[in-house]
Amino acid sequence: QTLRIFDDNLGVALPERSYGEDCRFFTPEHPSSPCANFSDAVFDVHFVAHFLGWWGKMMIMRDWYLAWACSIGFEICEITFRHWLPNFWECWWDHLFLDLF
Repeated sequence: QTLRIFDDNLGVALPERSYGEDCRFFTPEHPSSPCANFSDAVFDVHFVAHFLGWWGKMMIMRDWYLAWACSIGFEICEITFRHWLPNFWECWWDHLFLDLF
C-alpha cells in the first residue's frame, strides 16, 4: 500500500488465470493466432520465471545433468501439489515443452 504513492494501480489484486482450462494446442477459430493457447503461455510471466530460473541454476551449478534433474524435480513438485494451488494445473504440452525444456 505504501507504493500507491507512486502509482494508483499498485496494490490491486490481479485476476486469477487458469493454465489448464483449454489445453488445445491448435486453435484455428481464434482471431489473432492459430496457436493462441501456446503463444499466451510463452508470453506469460511464468514462462520467463521458468527460463530465468533454469538459467540461474545453470550459472550456479555449471552442470547440464544436474540442472535437468532439478527441472524434473520441480515439475514433479508441481504435479504433486497442484491440488493445493489451482494454477499448478497446466496442460500437458506446458509441462513437457515449456517447463522442462
